[in-house]
Amino acid sequence: MELRHLRYFLAVAETLNFCRAAERLHLSQPPLSQQVRHLEAELGAKLFDRTKRQIKLTVAGEVFAIKARAILAQCDEAAKLAARADRGELGHLRLGLWQPPVPPIQTRLIIDCLGTFVKRSPDVHLTLQLLLPADQIKAVKDGDLDVSIVRLPVPSNSRGVTIETLLRERLVLAMSENNVLARFKTVPLRELSNQRYIMYGRDANAEFHHFVAKACRKEGFNLKIAYFQDDLYSVWALIGAGLGVALAPGSLQELRLPGIVFRKCEPALPVMEMGLAYVRTDKVSVVSQFLEVARKVARGYRNAS
Repeated sequence: MELRHLRYFLAVAETLNFCRAAERLHLSQPPLSQQVRHLEAELGAKLFDRTKRQIKLTVAGEVFAIKARAILAQCDEAAKLAARADRGELGHLRLGLWQPPVPPIQTRLIIDCLGTFVKRSPDVHLTLQLLLPADQIKAVKDGDLDVSIVRLPVPSNSRGVTIETLLRERLVLAMSENNVLARFKTVPLRELSNQRYIMYGRDANAEFHHFVAKACRKEGFNLKIAYFQDDLYSVWALIGAGLGVALAPGSLQELRLPGIVFRKCEPALPVMEMGLAYVRTDKVSVVSQFLEVARKVARGYRNAS
């Protein structure tokens, strides 16, 4: 039995006329009558009572019509769901996020990306996973994550993974308001050579560590790292207590932390970047839908800056 046999039967059942049913199906009447007889033979049940004047459903035909409609409705629904899944409107998106610290503007961007994506694709199940930068890239490569929002530059194990920049942000110097460098409107970077430096945890922020250290070496000195801290709150506590300084994304100034001031550096430091990591494919999927949303949201941030 094929789905077309169910459609043929229902056309006759709904019109109770082989001629009108054949017209609806764009068939001639003899083949339609033949197909219905074959269906009855296969079922071993008579579906229609036929006379010269009229056609009526038998009891078996009435029961079969109920189930046939349900089967065709389920098939149509399955086809629609498959089409939606193929367009990336259904499915499961496994999204990676890097572990804190996350600057305010980048936090807002992540929130806006998630909110916009959920509104656009409400039937996509979203799973979030916090990982260290190197683990994010590995998870994308291994297929354990579909896409990850990463801090750039990424670790060196990113071969085979597409890295796309979303947002750029300048670094500024954070210090206690009582620090001698607070008198500067713009702090010469070389002045950091006499400062105790607070670095974000090495394991979670190895690439950022190299990023900052390289900029300082370019100015002819090495940082005197006094602390490695994994969480942002500890960094701010140490800075506020006057125990060191730290370079941080400029949007952290929005936090208005008591006792802490921010200054630009000269020469200007390279920007800190936020991006997307994913395995490129031409197939439309929930990943491509999320990428499109993230790019659009990020453009709004860049245009507003």
